[in-house]
Amino acid sequence: MMFTNPKEALDSIYEHQPDLILLDLNMPNIDGWQFLERLNSTQHKSKIIILTSSTSVFDKEKAKNYCNVIDFYSKPLNPENTISILNRFNSIKT
Repeated sequence: MMFTNPKEALDSIYEHQPDLILLDLNMPNIDGWQFLERLNSTQHKSKIIILTSSTSVFDKEKAKNYCNVIDFYSKPLNPENTISILNRFNSIKT
């Protein structure tokens, strides 16, 4: 599933408990950090990969504070990044 509205995404996550979430830090209404805080206030078990246009070292370091964030990629993605994301997804499914 793909969402452009963070509230709809959160509602869906609570309902469906996906294995993996691809999260952008730049979203309407709330940013990715606020989204993570709201998500972490629940008992979700989803793993998260951050995909963002940010190249900030601060953002990359901040992501390490969230145990459910398993990786961080700056956009645009290249073929190697895409393969790495798919491999990460396959490794958490098994």
